[in-house]
Amino acid sequence: MSFTVYKSSAGSGKTFTLVKEYINLVLADPNRYRHILAITFTNKAANEMKERVGHLLPSYGQPRWIGTFHSTCLRILKEFHEKLGYIKDFSIYDDSDQISLLKRVIANLNLDPKKYSPKLVRFHIDRAKNETIDILDYLEHEVVVGDTTLDIVQHYQKALLANQAMDFGDLLGKTLQLLNENSDVLRTLQNRWTRLLIDEYQDTNVIQKLLIQKLAGNQGIVCAVGDEDQSIYAWRGARVENMLTFPDDFSGAEIIKLEQNYRSTKRILDAANSVIQNNAGRRAKTLWTDNPEGDMILFDHAEDDYGESRFVLDQIQKITNDPRNKTSEIAIFYRTHVQSRLLEEECRRRNQNYTVLGGTRFFDRMEIKDTLAYLRFTLNPADNISFLRIVNTPSRGIGKQTLENLGHIAGENELSMFDAILKMPTQKKAEKALYKFHQWFFGFRQDIENKKPEEVTEALLKESGYEKMLENEGTIEAESRLENLQELLRSMEEFSQETQGTLGEYLERVSLISDTDRIQTGAAPIVMMTVHNSKGLEFDHVFMVGMEEGIFPHQRAIEVSIQDELEEERRLCYVAMTRARKQLFLSAASRRHLYKGIQNNPVSRFVGEIPDQYLVRFQPPESRIHRSPRSGRMRSRRIEVDEFFQESYDESYHENYDHEIYEGYRPGTTVSHPEFGEGTIKKCEGNPGNLKITVHFKMRGLKKLALNFCQIEIIQR
Repeated sequence: MSFTVYKSSAGSGKTFTLVKEYINLVLADPNRYRHILAITFTNKAANEMKERVGHLLPSYGQPRWIGTFHSTCLRILKEFHEKLGYIKDFSIYDDSDQISLLKRVIANLNLDPKKYSPKLVRFHIDRAKNETIDILDYLEHEVVVGDTTLDIVQHYQKALLANQAMDFGDLLGKTLQLLNENSDVLRTLQNRWTRLLIDEYQDTNVIQKLLIQKLAGNQGIVCAVGDEDQSIYAWRGARVENMLTFPDDFSGAEIIKLEQNYRSTKRILDAANSVIQNNAGRRAKTLWTDNPEGDMILFDHAEDDYGESRFVLDQIQKITNDPRNKTSEIAIFYRTHVQSRLLEEECRRRNQNYTVLGGTRFFDRMEIKDTLAYLRFTLNPADNISFLRIVNTPSRGIGKQTLENLGHIAGENELSMFDAILKMPTQKKAEKALYKFHQWFFGFRQDIENKKPEEVTEALLKESGYEKMLENEGTIEAESRLENLQELLRSMEEFSQETQGTLGEYLERVSLISDTDRIQTGAAPIVMMTVHNSKGLEFDHVFMVGMEEGIFPHQRAIEVSIQDELEEERRLCYVAMTRARKQLFLSAASRRHLYKGIQNNPVSRFVGEIPDQYLVRFQPPESRIHRSPRSGRMRSRRIEVDEFFQESYDESYHENYDHEIYEGYRPGTTVSHPEFGEGTIKKCEGNPGNLKITVHFKMRGLKKLALNFCQIEIIQR
């Protein structure tokens, strides 16, 4: 019996270490090849490990037992299915299948799905199964729920068994049950696998640790590789304690530290270490590297989030001006997806190709497309495609058959589907729901005249029940979708301030954005992603935006005031910082614009934990300020940093910023706008602090613009 844990560090080659362990075991005794079980956390990692082992041991054939926890458990359950009363080809229900089954259960119990959110019930079911707690005990003692929720869960579990199906939680839970209840099966598997190799051990949850202990027994050899400083999936049930308590869980375990980093420059590594050392619940490590000292880390404290986006793209332009640098080696990390919109807009403004990794571009996100469909339908009730998307979103009890019947009536009478509703009978429940939808929407359309796009949208989200649907769902995903809707409203507010345009004009702009997004030309795209999605990746140049209290660390972690939550945020910051090979940029905004408001966030504590010896703080003196043409608010004047690009700084500055911004905006001036093109100023009104100009654009006609809120440049005076 032998237990080993490799306490690795970011960039220390932990996956390579596990492959090396596999190879050494086989070379020491070729018979072991059939007795090694290697477990990773993703199919991608498992396939990479198979390829490496197969390449290094070509004469042994393809390794049989390298996989994820779920794929390994699935193979075990298929082999011993009869022990649990399942057929061999039982079904596996993914997230969407679970939701569908829960919806059916809720409907069969005649319950309101708005009150009993299927996604929230699924969240608690999955959590209980991962924690190996009986689901009914969990709901009774860990969560405040009523008897009705218990009924839903009981019927869900019965339906799974009746359907001869398992959800993902069952794949692990049923395997543990199989091993606990069948000693013969346990002996068979313990004899089959005498060596267990576990990757990313810091990401294991309760049930995964129990499975490893069960399979190892008293004779097995376990080798685990992990880094407690990179445990960032507590919200999925991962337990960082599993890594910390490995020597206790596997008595006599040898601890081997992997402290050399092969990825980052010394400055980046030292800065990341300075941050993570503030976590109390960790074991000390001394990380080092043979890599060069490298560039200083640049921190920009912009006046607002528009300035932050401009800063990021300015630096990217400087990087890409050097032909030795590849755009594919540039990444932008943000804490939540809602932060991507302004960065996406700035990329489009500069014709910079980009891609969103592990996520969807802002205007392609489900809740945004749903809302835009509502708005298109508001302006054009003959739009049957938009009608079909929104008529049962949120659920109104209108099914596929009812809509097919409506489509036939519309075709026979040459009507839009919306108008055809009045031709339908109203005897059935779904037909009555359609008629009710027609009444509401007809009335809603009468009340939008002269309203701004954001006012129409805000009312629509409330009256349609869409906002309430997400609020009732009560999940982190739903919270993120609500944040995206607030960001959509904010984009409309910006549009109204800049152009005083109509809802139709806003939808035109969005349609053009979406079409442009699909055209990929030129260099490879830069990559945007959340910090969670950056795990396992590395780039030459990394930008971490939104380094503010309430954003990173996230407001949830601050509000709950639980040390574990803040330490997880700090680990997340450490992971993000150590993705950078050569250059690391951090940025924050003094003012972050929200829909109908401004948020003033202090700089993130994580920035404060980085010693000055590693940082260039790009924060010009307060006296050097001028108004942002975009926001109309005060912002810091840009200063180039010699340490990064060896450029000189021109001290020339116009003290009279009103004069600088507004001089020359007079009738007859030729100007250029990024969307409307070239035009001529016809009229100016208001005072210098609130100047409005009327411009005749060659391609778009007359537009009235608030100078404080628009991107406009003088071509000639």
